[in-house]
Amino acid sequence: MSPPAETGRPGTFGDPWGEDTLSQLLEELKGSLPGMRWFAEKSLPLTGLSVVDHAPLIGGPSPVGWFLLEATFPGRAPSYYSAFYRREEDALRPAEDHPDLAEYLLAGLRAASRVPTERGSLTFRPSGPADGGEALPARVQQVRQITSEQSNTSVVIDGRTIHKHLRRIAPGENPDVEVPEYLWSRSPFRNVPRPLGSLAYSGPKFPLALVGTTQVFVPNEGDLWTGFRKELAGAGGTPPPSVLSLVTELASVTGQLHAALASAPADLTAFSPEPVREADVARWQASWDTTYERARAELSQARDRLPPPVRDLAEKVGRCLPQLPARTALRWEEGLRDSLRTRIHGDYHLGQVMRTRTGLIILDFEGEPLRSLEERRAKQSPLKDVAGMLRSLDYAAHAAVRAPFPGSARPLEDPSLPERSSREMQERFLERYWAVAGAARPRWVDPKDPALPRLLRFHVTEKALYELSYELQYRPGWVDIPLRALLRATGAGPGEVPVADVPGRPGRSGEDL
Repeated sequence: MSPPAETGRPGTFGDPWGEDTLSQLLEELKGSLPGMRWFAEKSLPLTGLSVVDHAPLIGGPSPVGWFLLEATFPGRAPSYYSAFYRREEDALRPAEDHPDLAEYLLAGLRAASRVPTERGSLTFRPSGPADGGEALPARVQQVRQITSEQSNTSVVIDGRTIHKHLRRIAPGENPDVEVPEYLWSRSPFRNVPRPLGSLAYSGPKFPLALVGTTQVFVPNEGDLWTGFRKELAGAGGTPPPSVLSLVTELASVTGQLHAALASAPADLTAFSPEPVREADVARWQASWDTTYERARAELSQARDRLPPPVRDLAEKVGRCLPQLPARTALRWEEGLRDSLRTRIHGDYHLGQVMRTRTGLIILDFEGEPLRSLEERRAKQSPLKDVAGMLRSLDYAAHAAVRAPFPGSARPLEDPSLPERSSREMQERFLERYWAVAGAARPRWVDPKDPALPRLLRFHVTEKALYELSYELQYRPGWVDIPLRALLRATGAGPGEVPVADVPGRPGRSGEDL
């Protein structure tokens, strides 16, 4: 099923998306949009919703169209969402998992097509040479939507290809395209799926915005987030040897990823590593301050809506949070001169890593969804990824005992168990990561740098603050996990986590988060 040629405007198929249909779509979305997993502004009142651009893509009895939606809210800039819908008689249904749309998207990549929209265009951008059609088949038999929680919608096509439909879009090049293409074209690192191409939109408000990405699908045994929780729950909350072994492998692959990103040649300016300078430290601190103020304000606004036990914890954290900036602030005069800024993953956690028969595969280089594209594309300390994984291990330790898998775990008798399990996994991860980082050339960080503990603690606390805002918006039932981490970070909570401990340095006990 081929996309239409560039000649001709929307309406080639008789345009079944007239004003009445668009009005029907908007009416249905106004009621359902706040409940969508990928809708980011759940906590804000929706004051307006409109279609700012659209294109009919597929004709016939069940036509499919693409829509760019503008959602407005009081006192802030609008957000833009991409969606595909199909008509079935008088009903409108999401089309992201429909085989006809999958065929259309793969055909567009094979032909590198450009499709006109009402006010702009959609452009298919293949990555590298064509693969002979094996991963871009002309006919699609089966499309399976991935049901795990995420802020986008991904579908597996015939078990060979995976297409991610980005939901909330923003102008600019996207790291979810840039980073995998760099790794496959300019490095030996292969623990990421091979990119096949992307779909981008250009229009009046968007010189360029990513709408979707297509990659080779790697058969896998599931993500580490699900696997770790199951194995931890099955062991009563204590990390079994199988989990600790995977943590070591994960740290090795993480170090190898950072080594590949730190090896970018000087002529590739978007990726070439740069030394950390005083201005960078000031920028990181400003970002931390913004994240802190946002989390503090959102916690204050949401506190009364939380259930009583969590509300008590939130109130305690709210009282202690003002102590956090002084405990974590970065100071240029303390060092950091042995560290590099590179491109990083940016949203690194256990759910982004898949276990396969041949090793671990890292997914989703889009970055943290609440941050701007400029922030997500900026060169950062690779320790920001390390901090994300340390926080994810802490999440897994708590989730395994708070929501046990059926028949796999006993009731929790020792409330300190999640903290101790988290600590053990974090220590194992850091021990291996420092070993890889210390042996790598070029070296993006010196494990013996005395400024390293503070830099790592800085990134871990920023991640916990980000998590607090994220959970308040997307998953209020999980908000107690970052709250407990922040309580520890202020020094007011038990079970300190040794995020700054650097194994292999005799006589150093480390400063706890």
